[in-house]
Amino acid sequence: MNTVIEPHVIVNHVTSLPLVLARNPDLVATVPDTIAEGWALTWPLVVLPIPFEMPAVDVRLYRRATTQEAAALDWLYRTVAAAIQGSSGQFYVIHGDTVAPER
Repeated sequence: MNTVIEPHVIVNHVTSLPLVLARNPDLVATVPDTIAEGWALTWPLVVLPIPFEMPAVDVRLYRRATTQEAAALDWLYRTVAAAIQGSSGQFYVIHGDTVAPER
């Protein structure tokens, strides 16, 4: 079964989604469950499982090889690697706008 979904809204960053979704309850977005659960703690959003199987996503992390700013690059690499390696999806920290609209 092949389904094509045409987006009705395009955002520049995932953190803008909670506000867009809260203000437009007829919209649907697909995000990792822990992001959605985190957003639902402070935004008037409904979190539901997707109604179809979705394969796992491979994530590859590449690091620029350079001696300039090596300590900063090492830190960034370790931070991103820790966030994605074997993650149970602790993405709830991506919470978007800090002020939720009133319910």
